Amino acid sequence: MRRNLLPLLMFMVLLSPLAIDIYLPSMPAMALEYGVSNSEVQSTLVLFLFAMGVGQILIGPLADRFGRKPVALFGIVLYGISSLLGAYSVEFEWLQIARVFQGLAACSTSIVVFSAVRDCYSRKESVSMYSYLNGAICVVPALAPTFGGLLALQFGWRSTFIFMALYAIFVLFLVGFRFPETRPLNTDSTGPLYRWSRYKPVIGDPHFMFYASCCMIAMASILCYVSYSPVWIIGHLG
Repeated sequence: MRRNLLPLLMFMVLLSPLAIDIYLPSMPAMALEYGVSNSEVQSTLVLFLFAMGVGQILIGPLADRFGRKPVALFGIVLYGISSLLGAYSVEFEWLQIARVFQGLAACSTSIVVFSAVRDCYSRKESVSMYSYLNGAICVVPALAPTFGGLLALQFGWRSTFIFMALYAIFVLFLVGFRFPETRPLNTDSTGPLYRWSRYKPVIGDPHFMFYASCCMIAMASILCYVSYSPVWIIGHLG
């Protein structure tokens, strides 16, 4: 089981970076079609990331209570539906709503992926697994904007959201038929779903907070660049 788990986890973890990077070249076209400013279009990225961040607090306990696989399946279905909502949204506000739900959905699969690694592998093995998964995540920012730009040129920017929906269907079948339930049998799933004792050890750990802050600042810098660069490059270089 463990040997076949890595490819499945890779397919699942790609949902999040795909939703960030594939539509970036389309931002100017989206602003033009909706009649909004580039800053307003960039808010769709902010909403996605905000929902993904807040979702970790909300969805993590659900994976412990109901299991990894049900949460993953729910997240993938929501990802596909929200992608279609984004693809066919006539009003800009509906696109923003779609991105919020898409962020929650991507958060669900990410939580399950990294929880499954912890469930199935030793501490030493987990280090290798995390490196493979992060390597897969880093491939998407290199390839997705180019692929998304080609899709937008041929079929319009809405095709990028349709592609995300199709990819979600592909991952849904993989997870539905191949992904096992990895939640340990001794997982404490009793008591209130949301309680301070779940979060206190993490928030109160200074080492975690330091490294989390470093990652947050680094990712914020990267995302500021990727959200603004398409607008500048297309506007100045064509």
